[in-house]
This record gives sequence, C-alpha cells and structure tokens, in this order.
Amino acid sequence: MLKGKYTTRRRFYRVRLQRALLRTVLRRLHKWAPLREPRPGYTILIPCHHRLPEVLLPNLDLVAKQGLENLDRTVISFDTIESDRLREIAGRLEALYPQLCLEFRYQTPRQAAIIWKIGWAWVDIWLSYCKCLSAARTRYAMLHDMDAMLLRPGIVEERFAAMSRRGVEFLGTHWYIGNGNEAEDEMCFPVEMFVDVAFLRGRFKPVDMFNHVCMWNGRTVDFDVMLFPQTRGRRSLMPMPGEDMVHPGQVISQYVFLLSKAGYIPPERNNLFFIPYFLHLAGNQHVLLEHTQALEGALRTGIPFLGRRLNLVNLSALQVDWVEKQFSRVEQAIAGQMRPDVARYLRAIRRHAGGGSAGAAV
Repeated sequence: MLKGKYTTRRRFYRVRLQRALLRTVLRRLHKWAPLREPRPGYTILIPCHHRLPEVLLPNLDLVAKQGLENLDRTVISFDTIESDRLREIAGRLEALYPQLCLEFRYQTPRQAAIIWKIGWAWVDIWLSYCKCLSAARTRYAMLHDMDAMLLRPGIVEERFAAMSRRGVEFLGTHWYIGNGNEAEDEMCFPVEMFVDVAFLRGRFKPVDMFNHVCMWNGRTVDFDVMLFPQTRGRRSLMPMPGEDMVHPGQVISQYVFLLSKAGYIPPERNNLFFIPYFLHLAGNQHVLLEHTQALEGALRTGIPFLGRRLNLVNLSALQVDWVEKQFSRVEQAIAGQMRPDVARYLRAIRRHAGGGSAGAAV
C-alpha cells in the first residue's frame, strides 16, 4: 500500500506512463527561448477561458486600480484560436485600460486541433500559462486568474517588492494541498504566484510546467500545472487574506462540466453563482435579473441557468453564507455597499440551500 494520491503501485505506474506518453505530444506544441536580458519591473499573466472573456472586464477594472508603477505589460492568453468575438473583446479592453499595456495570445489552429483530440482541460491551462511566460520580457511575473478579484490597491506592488527582496524563484499566497501534496511539501499554490521567468525559461522546457506524477517526500503525488519546477527552486509565502482578494475557485471547471456533462450536479461548494454576478459587473444589463427570477421561480432540481438546467440538491446554507461573504467584499470594493439587485440575487440562491452538510471554505 502506497501513501499519497495513488495507493497501489499498479495505479501509480499506469497513470505515470499515461502522462509520459502525453508529454511526448505536448513537448512539440510549444517552445520558448531563455530570457537573456530581462527588463525591469514585472508582467501580469492571465490565462483566460474563451467562453467567458467578459469576466476580464471586472477583473481588469480592479487590476487597473492597483497602482502598478513597475508594470511592464499584461499578457492575456486565450485557450482557443483567434476569432472575431475575441478580437472585439480584446479591442474593448485595450481601449478601456491602456495603462495595463495589454497583449493577447491565442492558440494556433494546429495547437487547438491537437488539444481538442486530447480532450483534457488541463492541457489548455498549461498551454495558456506557457504562452504567457513566453511573452514576458521581465524577470518577474505574476500568474493572475481571470476569476480572481483583487480588492485592495497595492497588492501587486507589495508582492513584487517581496519577490525582489527575498531572492526566491516562487512567491505564493499559501501552500498547495491536494493530489497527494501536503503543506509540508511547501509548494506554492499557482494562483497569484510570482515567478522568476528567467529561471523557468533558462532551466526548463514548457512541457516541464505540465502535470507530473511521481514520488515526493515518500508519497505518490500528482504535481499540478506549475508545481514540478518548484522542486528545483526556492519558495516563499506572502499570505493574502480574504479581505484582499476574492477567488472562488473551480468556477470555470464547474461551468465546463455544466455545459458538457449530461445530468451534471454541482458539488456542495457550488461556485457557478459567481458567473452571472461577474457578467453583471461586466455590464450585462439582463443576466443577473434573469437568473434571479429563474432561482425565485423554479424547483432546485431544474433551474434554468447559463443555458442549461441546474440541480442544486447539494447546496448547503454554509456555502451560501460563504458566497454572500465574497459578494459583499466585491460589492464593497466596487460600489461601497451591497446593491439591491445583488442582494435579491443572493436571497434567491438561499431559498434553494439545505441539501449539503459539510462546511464551506472561508
């Protein structure tokens, strides 16, 4: 019996072989060159899911309020080929936020075709990270999620200063726990992590950023995207309290499951509610009211939601409490108070609570 994610040798070596075969395909998808003469400052890197590019609007609106004195540019990488819709969104963002020096990356038709055949979302995420890292001209860069909302101005500059001062290759907000990894491994969670781009591009190939199945500290682990290179570098933490950032997590993965898996029932920690709210913040005049009315008028097992039917049988009151706290933090940062239409949306969500039993994340 093995310790960690994989408890049998047969399972461990089978998955390890599968990943090795997959990496033989991925190593041909993208290449980069070492960063020889890095510019001063830092780059913000944002992988973006192509189905929800509008979420970038409230995200970048908060980023633009950060006070980014040392920003070189912001690179956004979409997980699909270039299209008229994405070009239109990119043009709007460039016009709205010239101070962010936005630059956009897309998949090539060849990359998109191969990834579609593979059919695993983590490959898209890996490639988006790699395309962002390839475009960085500065030694340091921050990996920023499209659904992570920075609430307090000054966060990015503070982390850049800490990264420069500490002389590490990775600076995270908290240690990664899961997939066999424990806090004692001291691997930085990738979201909002600062990285040394020169270190990554000088010591590793893009495929090394991908998931790795291996033994680590006596346990079988599945290193997530951006974790394996940390085994060769120095890591440090600079915690980010909840008052500074709202990052619900698993929003995109739950959304993809809702669209693609027939009969999908979200887990108790259902974060799909953030999507209509973020689209509302992006300027959609109808989405919040439409989903509020749907939640007010339907049974919990068949709610019209984002073009599908949503089953809330697992939703708990604790999770709704947590969602409301995150909404309140964003509302305070953007509007100074909870606005009536958002409060009504939350009340409509709460009427379906009661299915789950475990506690929600704080």
